Amino acid sequence: MAEELLQQIDQVDDPKLKIILQNLTKLLKEKDERIVTLENKVTDLEIRMSEQERYSSKDCLIVYNPPVTNEGNLWVEMAAFFSSYLDYECTPDLFKACHPLGNFNTAKKKTVIVKFLYFHDKNEIYSRRALLSNRLNRLNREPIFINERLPKHDVELKRHAESLGLVTTTRNCQVRIFHRAENGNVKTFPVNTVAGVNKWAATAIKRKPKGPLETPAPSSKKIESVLKRLREESTDEKNNELIDQALSEINSPNLKRVNSALSPCNDVQR
Repeated sequence: MAEELLQQIDQVDDPKLKIILQNLTKLLKEKDERIVTLENKVTDLEIRMSEQERYSSKDCLIVYNPPVTNEGNLWVEMAAFFSSYLDYECTPDLFKACHPLGNFNTAKKKTVIVKFLYFHDKNEIYSRRALLSNRLNRLNREPIFINERLPKHDVELKRHAESLGLVTTTRNCQVRIFHRAENGNVKTFPVNTVAGVNKWAATAIKRKPKGPLETPAPSSKKIESVLKRLREESTDEKNNELIDQALSEINSPNLKRVNSALSPCNDVQR
């Protein structure tokens, strides 16, 4: 921009005006350079602050919907949760801090942050979070999730990456995205800036778009209820035989046979 202005100033005939414009252009160029320098310094400071926050957060885990109560000792209940649900021998002595987040007393699904004395314990527990995929909170029968405590910068970075459809994970409180190498191996690598995410967005692994919602299969009790109602309303002996056959199979682990037995009765149900 400054170079274009200088070219236009060279065409000015008035020597005094020309000098004034040249000086102004020089100041403008210096300010532009200073702005770029300051922007770089701000970016560098943000990264340093994020690294410091990441270091202070690396021993922390946030647990969403753990089986804890208002009346119990939170430290003891969280240690019992890690031992029982994640098969990791844990006692309150392993914690440096443990306290609730949000409106703990009235929340149906409580949230707890735990800071461990040693990184090894935190890392081992976090690596076992997949065990929760088949476990529910025994108090409310809802899923339980565990996340690392991310710095604000990394939270925003993760949201940006996921808004682009990228598959993300975290390790040591740092956002990582998945990438498939030329040999077909899948690896994760860290990203620290929005520019870094955008750079790898084209080749990173993306989430599959969600397809149409599938209609859930009816429960055995609901099927049995419908069959009994059909049995009471039906006067056709052939249909009654088919319904009786379906009722006898209702507790079978293979519900396909039930559906097969029901198919000739569709007209009766309608």
